[in-house]
Amino acid sequence: MARNEPVFVYPGGARETLKRTTDEKYQLFWEGRNGFAAMAIRWGATIIPVVSYGSEHFMDIVADLPLGWVPIPWLWGSDRTLPLISPRRPERLYFEIGDPIETARYGGDFESEPNVAEVKAAAQAAVQSGLERLAARRELDYPSEREYAQRARSAGDSLARYIRSLVGARL
Repeated sequence: MARNEPVFVYPGGARETLKRTTDEKYQLFWEGRNGFAAMAIRWGATIIPVVSYGSEHFMDIVADLPLGWVPIPWLWGSDRTLPLISPRRPERLYFEIGDPIETARYGGDFESEPNVAEVKAAAQAAVQSGLERLAARRELDYPSEREYAQRARSAGDSLARYIRSLVGARL
């Protein structure tokens, strides 16, 4: 950032990517994720919200493989999981590039919690509203998604039962 080069940041991180069976598709997990906003303010960077929609329709999560038993310090004893997936047919991907969020007006005061909260809220609102617009657009292309999702969920449940029977444990 000191060289004024673009930086790609994914505020939701691995938790947002590796969803659980109990998570909704495209749910954002930005709680406590303020670092990107603070760094943007510190360097006066412009945030360009980029939203993608469709990738979470490529698969169904059928089970959550617990990772708390793995002897790696940041996994051991944690509630982290790895999703076991059932692939679906590839579908369209939708993208939206949002309006820039300027941070230079904060004068580099990245230690100000109100400044950081404001920038984070603006970025999160831009992403959330982009997801909603792209979901509505996708609905035009796939109007019978609910029926397809119910069939896929049923197949995913069958696969999860089969995997559990092989492993002999609850996942």
